[in-house]
Amino acid sequence: MTEIDIAAWQRTLDVVLTGTWLCMKHEIAAMLRAYRAGDHELATSIFFSMAPVATGLFRAPAVSLTKAALSLQGRPAGPPRLPLLPADEDQLAALAADLAEADVRTST
Repeated sequence: MTEIDIAAWQRTLDVVLTGTWLCMKHEIAAMLRAYRAGDHELATSIFFSMAPVATGLFRAPAVSLTKAALSLQGRPAGPPRLPLLPADEDQLAALAADLAEADVRTST
C-alpha cells in the first residue's frame, strides 16, 4: 500500500466505490427517500434486498467483479490491471444471478 501513488489509489476508489454506487444507484436513492420520509421499515427492506449485490461484488477481488457488474449493465469499465484477472465464466454467472436476485438491471 505504501508504494501505490495517489493516482493509482484514486483509480481503485473510482472502480470500487463509484462502480458499486453505479450498480445500485437507483436502489440507494429509493432507500434514502424512504429513510428521509420516515419509512424506516421500507428503507431497511431495500437495504437488505441489496445484500446479494454486496455478496456478488465481493465474492472475489472487488475490482474484478465491480468491473464485470458494470459491463453487465452496459457500462464497460475494461479489464482490471494485473495482477488482478477479469472475472471468469463461473464468477460472471454467479454475479449475474446475484444481481438478478436483487432486481438490479442488466443489459444481458
